[in-house]
Amino acid sequence: MLTIHTQHWNQHEPKAIQDGQVTIQAHDFFTPQPVNDADIFLLRYILHDWLDSKAIEILSRLREVAVPGKTRVVVLDGVIKYACAADQKQIYGAEDIEFEGSNEGSEVPAGLLPNLGRAEATNYLLDLVCGLSLQGYLDCDFLTRLQNVDAS
Repeated sequence: MLTIHTQHWNQHEPKAIQDGQVTIQAHDFFTPQPVNDADIFLLRYILHDWLDSKAIEILSRLREVAVPGKTRVVVLDGVIKYACAADQKQIYGAEDIEFEGSNEGSEVPAGLLPNLGRAEATNYLLDLVCGLSLQGYLDCDFLTRLQNVDAS
């Protein structure tokens, strides 16, 4: 992935790489952050892969080196909607979330999902694959093999 991103920046914004405005590097989220004067830390599709406790640890490592008033953390991620009926009062922080099919006036026939199947399949699949990977059921080459099967 680092090679792809470096090639992209070298092709589209080579001066940013040459001048050191943009640095692309590998890093273990759970070790001290080597960059300690960054303007921006970009987390793209990272936090959804981790339990809340680990996500807090990842963000805490960035906070350790953040410069107040200068450093920004940009999080680009997907939020997975509930596909089932849920009692918002029992879900911490869900008071202001609008659940699909949870309107008092909406009638969903028995046997159907409350969101009538309007789920975000890509996000659900990513969540499933990440969960299975973390539990050791899938190896790193799973998606590559899956793409090869689809291509044939």
